[in-house]
Amino acid sequence: MTLQRQFGKWLSIGIPSIFIEGVAIACFVHLRYLVAWHDLLPPLAVCLIVQIGVFICAFWARRVAREQGRFGPITFLVGLSSWGTVLIVMHYGPLWGILGPIGDPLSFSVFMFFVTLASWFAMTKIRPK
Repeated sequence: MTLQRQFGKWLSIGIPSIFIEGVAIACFVHLRYLVAWHDLLPPLAVCLIVQIGVFICAFWARRVAREQGRFGPITFLVGLSSWGTVLIVMHYGPLWGILGPIGDPLSFSVFMFFVTLASWFAMTKIRPK
């Protein structure tokens, strides 16, 4: 299968799955916490854009991991995805009554940077046999 065809198959499975997951989470938050749809749409859109961007880049990172045994790129993408998602939850969770008051996003960002850096360093030293 050609690279272009593999990428098309990757997108045709992943992007609808991301949308379905996002809409399901939005429905749950709307029904459980009674958050209005107009309040849900901006963070949902941002979260979907982040997840789709990471998913598209993961195709390349997956190929690098499989062909070259380098896990640094996928580790970076997982850290980026986690960081973005948690920042969205940290911002909107207290506004919607899902979370109580929480720490500041800058401290969390510094923490995530070092966790991702440590994970990246560890994964670049691991080589499959």
